[in-house]
Amino acid sequence: MLSDIQNQAKNVFSKMGYPPMSDENWRYTNTKSFSNCKSHIKQSDFKSMDSGKIDSATNIILCNGQIAEGINKNIQGLTLLNLEKHNSSEELGKF
Repeated sequence: MLSDIQNQAKNVFSKMGYPPMSDENWRYTNTKSFSNCKSHIKQSDFKSMDSGKIDSATNIILCNGQIAEGINKNIQGLTLLNLEKHNSSEELGKF
């Protein structure tokens, strides 16, 4: 039952997105609690994804929202961060 409710909520959010600031109920919502959310995505087997890489191209591989560490090459001037680990980091700056 709970997973059905979660799926329905995800579907509604994917259609509507974040509400505008003009929405009175949303305007005063404290979003700090959102940063305390934990992802329930399990670590994937990124080795199986190695076959899809193009050696002559810059590849940034994500699987279920996770950076495929060990597969991605370092790209000069680009830093890939795991949002879950760095959501309060100064590296992200202000949005």
